[in-house]
Amino acid sequence: MTSLIADLLGRLDTERRYEFEERAGTIEFDSGVPRDEAEALALIDLLRSHPAALLGFTVLEVQGNGESRVVVTTDLDAAEAHFGGIQRFVELAELVRTQFGGIALITPLD
Repeated sequence: MTSLIADLLGRLDTERRYEFEERAGTIEFDSGVPRDEAEALALIDLLRSHPAALLGFTVLEVQGNGESRVVVTTDLDAAEAHFGGIQRFVELAELVRTQFGGIALITPLD
């Protein structure tokens, strides 16, 4: 693995890293390309699907106190433990555009 790809992969959360590994393996074996090329293609495909994957945080929709909430976290395991489960992963740009009219204020957890 080239150092550039390794550096970028180090920024992925566990779920996105798993997606990357699955895609790289599929590309390598189904297309018969060398592993380095398969990894580069898998990373491009992952970023196409999840453009914010390398930002170092994850946006989640969680259930808390009987209501759905949006959480921004750098620690997926801690967020899951705190809220008792994740409903879905959310793309931040789409959320801000559709739910907050293009601008949102992030405040600390109560």
